[in-house]
Amino acid sequence: MASPKSAALRAPALQATFEELLERTSWDLPADLDRALNRAIEDEISGTNGRAGLLEVRNAIDHARATRTLLGTDPAAIHFIVEAPADVDQKPFLEAATAAAVNAAKSGTIRTNAVDLPNGKPRRGKTQGLAPNVRFRTQDGPIRLHAWLPSASENSVALSRTLPCTEAPGAPSLEGVAKTVIHAIHSLQGQPAGPGIIAVHVGGDPIGGLDRALDQLLRPIGGKQPQRPLVAIEQQIVDGANQLMIGAQGLGGRSTILAAHVGASEAPADCWAISVLATSTVCRRHTVTLDDKGGIARWETTLAESALRTPKEPETASVAELEERATKAAAAEEAARKREAKKAAAGKKAAPKKAPAKKAPPAKAAVGTKTKKK
Repeated sequence: MASPKSAALRAPALQATFEELLERTSWDLPADLDRALNRAIEDEISGTNGRAGLLEVRNAIDHARATRTLLGTDPAAIHFIVEAPADVDQKPFLEAATAAAVNAAKSGTIRTNAVDLPNGKPRRGKTQGLAPNVRFRTQDGPIRLHAWLPSASENSVALSRTLPCTEAPGAPSLEGVAKTVIHAIHSLQGQPAGPGIIAVHVGGDPIGGLDRALDQLLRPIGGKQPQRPLVAIEQQIVDGANQLMIGAQGLGGRSTILAAHVGASEAPADCWAISVLATSTVCRRHTVTLDDKGGIARWETTLAESALRTPKEPETASVAELEERATKAAAAEEAARKREAKKAAAGKKAAPKKAPAKKAPPAKAAVGTKTKKK
C-alpha cells in the first residue's frame, strides 16, 4: 500500500520534474565540478599541454551553458537514482522516467542515434532512443532525485581489484586500498578524458560494488564524508594520483583527478573487493529535492542563476586565446602585487626616525637648602 506522501504525488508534476532534470543535466556542469575545474586551471603550470587541455574543456563547458546544447558526446545511458522512504510507490517514478526519455528523444535533448544490439539496427519503439535505468535507494526524509548521463567512455572505465594484491600484499587494510586505487589510476593514463572524479566502493562483491560506487559519484566534491576513517584515505588517493603528473587527458600536469570519493561496507577479513568508477571532467550529473506534489523544491547542484552566462551570441575562444587571457591576468596580478610591495617599502623608508631620548638634566637643589661639603 502506498504511503500518503506517494499518493499525493501528481503524475504531471513528477514527469515535468524528470524532464527538467534530464534537460538541465544534458548541458549544465554541476557547481561542485565547475569550481573544482577552475581550481585545477589556477594550479596548473602555465604554458603546458595539461593546462591547454583544461582550458579547452572550460571553453566547451561555457559554450554548452551559453547555448543550452548538449555538453560532451552523446550519452550512452540515462541513469536516475531515487532516494525515498521504503513505502513510496515506485511505479509513478518508473512511468515518469520513461516518458521523460521519450520526450527528450523527440525534442533532441538526447539524440536518437541508439541502435539495438546485436543486429545494429536503429532503435525503434516506445522510447525512440535510450531506455532509462532507474534505481531506488531507501532513506527517510524528503524525496531526492539524481540524474547521470555518462558517455560511452565513462561507462567502460570501471575497474575491479581485490586485496591482497601485488601492489598491497599482506592483510587487507585501508592503506592498501589507497595504494591499489592509485595503481588503477596509473593504469588508466588519463582516461576517460580526465581529470574527473574517482568513485570507489570497498567490500561486498565486484558487481554490487560498482553499483554502490555510483552512490559515491553522486556525492558533491567537498561534501561531508559520512564514514570518518575514509577521509584520510580519500586525500591520500588525491595526493598520490596527482603526484603521478599524468595530467588532464594524459597530457601531463598536476591535475590527474579532481576528487576521490570512497565508501565501504562489510567484507571478509582476508579478502576485500575494490570497485573503481572513473569519470571524465564532463561528469553530467544533477540532484533535486522534490516537494509533496512531485515538483522541484530545490536544486542542489547548480550554480546561481546570476553565474550562468547566457549571452545572445555565445562566447567562444581558442585554447591559445584562453591561454593568453590567463597569462595576462596572471601578469596583471603580479604587477599589482609588486606595486603594493613597492608602496609598502616606500612607506617604511619615508617614515621619520625617532630622535634619541634626551637625558633629563640633573635636578637643581631647592632654594634655601645647603649642600654638605665632603
